[in-house]
Amino acid sequence: MRYLIILAAIGFMSFTLKTDELNTCNGFEKFTFGKPKESFKNLTLEIEEGISQLYNVNTKEVNMPGVEFEYIRISFINNKLSTIAFLTKNATRGQFLKFLKDNYGTPAKTNRSYEWVGKKVKIIYEPYKNSHDAAIDFYSRR
Repeated sequence: MRYLIILAAIGFMSFTLKTDELNTCNGFEKFTFGKPKESFKNLTLEIEEGISQLYNVNTKEVNMPGVEFEYIRISFINNKLSTIAFLTKNATRGQFLKFLKDNYGTPAKTNRSYEWVGKKVKIIYEPYKNSHDAAIDFYSRR
């Protein structure tokens, strides 16, 4: 009986730590929501529409072991970072999903995607149907 109580306590502490990490998440690595575009280097403008801009980021800007990126894009609204978008390549989506689960816990499963929702961020992981890659988006909730 004591063994079961210890296992339950360890599981609860692990869940609490991951929930805390999700609730304190405010972007991804050096891409912090709310920062102005001048805070970032080597951005390539793709689209500008009114108060919104979409930039391409060099894929070497993010180093995640076992994951390769087709692209990394960031969006600004009113000159504040609001979205970070990734597309994996070479069948490396599983490593990114593992990272998300290890750091943010078990996601909510929707029809075609997984979702994590924290106080400052919403993360959507959508695996592609006919490949082993995925689109992963981090959205600011502010």
